[in-house]
Amino acid sequence: MKRTHKHKNYNNRILLISAIGLLVFAIVSLLNLELDVKENVGISTSKATSSDVRVTKIASKFICSCGSCGGEPLDLCSCEHAVKVRQYIQEYLLNNKSEDQIVALISKSYGGLKPQFEKNTIK
Repeated sequence: MKRTHKHKNYNNRILLISAIGLLVFAIVSLLNLELDVKENVGISTSKATSSDVRVTKIASKFICSCGSCGGEPLDLCSCEHAVKVRQYIQEYLLNNKSEDQIVALISKSYGGLKPQFEKNTIK
C-alpha cells in the first residue's frame, strides 16, 4: 500500500512540475510574440506616417480635378477621385519615384497642378 501511495505522489509531482513548466513556456512565448508585434507595428506605423506626410506634401500641389468639388485642394478633398489620386501617389512613392517625377506623372494623367508649381514640373 505504501509503495503505491509513494508512486502516486511521485507521479503527481512530475505532473505538477510538467504543468508549471508548460505554463511558464506559454507565458514566455506570448510575451515574446507580443513584443514582436509591438516592434513590427511601430516600424510600419513610422513608415506609414513618413509616407503619409510625403503623399500630403505632393497632393497639396494639386487641386482636385474631378469637376464636382469646386477646385478643393487634393490633399484635403474627400471625393472618390481625390482618394484614388492620393493612392496613386502612395504607389509611386513605394516604387521609389522622386517627388518631381510623381508631380509630373499626376499632372500629365489628371491635371490640376496649382499654377505656382507648374514652372518646376518635369515635362
